[in-house]
Amino acid sequence: MSKLIIVIGTLGLFFGLDACRVNETIKNEGTSSIFWKISGPEVNGVSYLYGTIHITDGRVFEYGDTVSKAFESAEQLAVEVEMDKVNPGTVMSLMFMKDTTLDMLLTEEEYAKLEKVYEELTGASLETAKGIKLFFISANMVQAVIPKDKSVPLDLDFMQKARKEDKEVKGLETLDEQIGLIDDLSYKAQAKMLVESIDDVDELKEQMNKMVEAYLSMSSDKLLELMDDPSLPKEFMEKLLNERNKIMVERMIPEIKNKSTFVAVGAAHLFGDDGIVKMLQDRGYTVEPIHFEFKK
Repeated sequence: MSKLIIVIGTLGLFFGLDACRVNETIKNEGTSSIFWKISGPEVNGVSYLYGTIHITDGRVFEYGDTVSKAFESAEQLAVEVEMDKVNPGTVMSLMFMKDTTLDMLLTEEEYAKLEKVYEELTGASLETAKGIKLFFISANMVQAVIPKDKSVPLDLDFMQKARKEDKEVKGLETLDEQIGLIDDLSYKAQAKMLVESIDDVDELKEQMNKMVEAYLSMSSDKLLELMDDPSLPKEFMEKLLNERNKIMVERMIPEIKNKSTFVAVGAAHLFGDDGIVKMLQDRGYTVEPIHFEFKK
């Protein structure tokens, strides 16, 4: 079974968390942490880096006082995209495929298979969604199997808290940049990967639960093992992860120089030789893990 659905569930895009190819893109150095302190001679005060996950499962919100106090002490929040500032009409215009629909990309058998699983998971008809880009359909399916304990995902919750506390919110990427990554894959390739990822609904639910448990354990090894899938295009995954890391670091540095900043980005962006932690360290910043435990 392709792990596209798991990848979508952990994407750093506005509809998911993060993605990687464990064997070729990220190699963990043995430090498992999703929370880091950033300091250095050019940093205005202390800034923080926190790895998020774009789900509403209540367990990921139980990060406790250590993270809460760091968030409260920061003058501003930096996130991937300021989604609460994006016009819904803009999102809708970017979601749809051009000159094709899902039933044109799949065989009758493949479409029937996807239709059955999609409707079983979401309760909605695939007919109403067949013009939507395949990654968004995947995201809908992922969100359908995640507990709805909270009204918004974790990353958006940080954004709402920042707005409520009158903190500045800075976006490290734009929506157009993120959607552009999806458009690098042909619709046909997206359709093929999607169909290969939906063999078993129960297995999907089990894999998504394992993904959440891996996140709660803060084990990069476990997260990477779940997301490893050689069938996903290497070039696409490198753009999705490493190239975005470089862009976010470039845009993050002026912010941490200017103000104490709580940076909240998808957790897999933090790890490895091409991860944000290592990139900041290579620039001369002191980046240290902060220990905390999720409440049971």
